[in-house]
Amino acid sequence: MSRRLVINSGGRPRELVLVDTLVVGRDPACDISDGNDPLLSRRHAVFTADDKDAIVRDLGSRNGILVNGTKVPEAQLRNGDVVQIGHLQVRFVDEVGPFVDLPMADADATRVVNPASDAPTVVHAATKKLSL
Repeated sequence: MSRRLVINSGGRPRELVLVDTLVVGRDPACDISDGNDPLLSRRHAVFTADDKDAIVRDLGSRNGILVNGTKVPEAQLRNGDVVQIGHLQVRFVDEVGPFVDLPMADADATRVVNPASDAPTVVHAATKKLSL
């Protein structure tokens, strides 16, 4: 599973892997820091992730956070969500997403799901043939 934050502050976007906790703020001790942004509080928001969820939470900042354009105190993140924190735009990327159980048509086959199409691909072990 790969969860990433793509951070755009007007320059070249940066990517950070979201594994546990990332704090955003003006304070240089924060994981994501921009001391020149007057809209950021010293400790503005926190991103957290566990086995199931990724969450962004406002830490009592002056200006709050927006998720997909809506001001919220906290939000569970979904793939593609955009979080506005001061001048920072943070896009959440979840490359795997939730796991889905697929029924097996053949006991000797392995199903592989292509995330781009969500269509299962069946690889037959006996013939090593790839079926689309």
